Amino acid sequence: MHVTRTPIGNRLRAARRRKRLTQTRLAELAGISVSYLNLIEHDKRPIGGALLGRLARHLEIDLDQLVGVEDARLVQQLMDLAGEPLFRDLPLAEKGAQTIVTREPEWARAVVRLHNAWHSAGELVEAVTDQLNRDPYVAETSHEILSLITSIRSFSEILAEHSDLPQAQRSRFVSLMAKESAKLAGSATTLFSFMSDREVESRPSTPAGEVDDFMFDNENYFPRLEEAADALRARIAKSSTRLGEDALIAHLRKRHSLKVAFGDVAPDPLEHPVSRRRQTIDNKRATLTLDATLTGPSAAFQLALAAFRLEHSDLLQETANLGTLTTDDARNRAVQALARYGAAAVLMPYDRIFAAAEAMHYDVQLIASQLGATFEQVCHRLTSLKRRDAQAIPLAFMRTDPAGNISKRLNLPDLRLPRHGGACPLWAIYRAFQMPGQICRQLIELPDGRRFVLVARTVTRTAVAFGAPQPMHSVMLAFNAEFAHRTVYGESLLRSSGDRPTPAGITCRLCPRPDCSQRAFARIAPQQRRNEDREQLALDTSGNTIL
Repeated sequence: MHVTRTPIGNRLRAARRRKRLTQTRLAELAGISVSYLNLIEHDKRPIGGALLGRLARHLEIDLDQLVGVEDARLVQQLMDLAGEPLFRDLPLAEKGAQTIVTREPEWARAVVRLHNAWHSAGELVEAVTDQLNRDPYVAETSHEILSLITSIRSFSEILAEHSDLPQAQRSRFVSLMAKESAKLAGSATTLFSFMSDREVESRPSTPAGEVDDFMFDNENYFPRLEEAADALRARIAKSSTRLGEDALIAHLRKRHSLKVAFGDVAPDPLEHPVSRRRQTIDNKRATLTLDATLTGPSAAFQLALAAFRLEHSDLLQETANLGTLTTDDARNRAVQALARYGAAAVLMPYDRIFAAAEAMHYDVQLIASQLGATFEQVCHRLTSLKRRDAQAIPLAFMRTDPAGNISKRLNLPDLRLPRHGGACPLWAIYRAFQMPGQICRQLIELPDGRRFVLVARTVTRTAVAFGAPQPMHSVMLAFNAEFAHRTVYGESLLRSSGDRPTPAGITCRLCPRPDCSQRAFARIAPQQRRNEDREQLALDTSGNTIL
């Protein structure tokens, strides 16, 4: 897999100095020459494969830390700035972002944090503006305030321009101004009170972005949650058969004295979930109420979610606190995401879904049928199979609605999905809406030559109330084309397309393709790699691209 990484030299040199090793000693331990190590530390030679592993082992640091997985994320986040119209005239190349991250990572984090806060503030302003424009009371009161201001201004202009007014007439105008001013103060006070008592409908996106980064930094794999899920599953059912609603309901009744009912689930005013709330627990009545529209695998998932939260709440909180989450909102969102991870692991144990994925060549629909899960549940679970002795192909995940709003995203190191706005309109995730319920496969080639296979399908809620619109989303898995031979989608796609990929990008504002028929916006960012940058590309012994 061709992975763009930040230069490794500075990290290697810093780790060696922390261990108080000379270049001569480290070179001796790694089995290379001192001159070659010196070139590596100055980013003059590529490094990878077994040598990279030996250096990490002798320096006693994690391989991901040495390779710079977090640094790669920081570089991509800095490059997100290049897509802002504000920087249209600035030549923000990727090489500069790499330099900042390598030399001053804390400054890079500060810039990214500022960028996210700026986006959040913009979204908040848009939400307030939208509320002002469409709320009848606000619109009426705002019009009244403007009318009062106009009236007061007229009276004041008359008094200022006509100094010879009779005393009686002047007194009348002053009295009218006082009355209008009192009305203005009352209307303004009422409006401000009304606005302060209302929740803004759109929340800042920074907490969700922090959780995305938290999951990415952990590669969406949490061994302790996997162990906890295995233990919980063993307590629920001794056999290795599917874990259905009946077994989960019986466990909740026996272990937690909870009755399970289906009905209306009221929203929690203290939570700000991305999607509709699907369950609630009434401790006084000892009742777990599930959304009445839930059936089959979706109901089982909510039952497993409730059980995991009840029995492993401390572990969930502890795991969330290990991250660099900065707000309570972000930590709460992380706990929710981790609980969903645990529930999926309960229903789809690691060894079973990994064996099914390999045997069925990652045919999601077949895996879902075998495990009794939904298409989306399987897609999400496949992204978490990162155990070193049983590792699935690296997968990115994305979910969007027909309007292009991205509600879930899990990145790959070499494929960063857009955080703000929609993705490339040529992607299969949008084509899937044109063929509901069917698999949409696609081989794409990004402007830098990297190729990915995209697999998308629409998903809908199985039951809704009469007359209500049926929610529809499109979910997508993406993986590097070098893994195509391991999947049913990649093998047949390459045969049917003749290895001719669709030229695509990540987002319009960052895509350099001038002749794209689907372009929605003019390109803002300059070429991220100029000719002199391309000359610095090299392949390490594992085939990884090093910049």
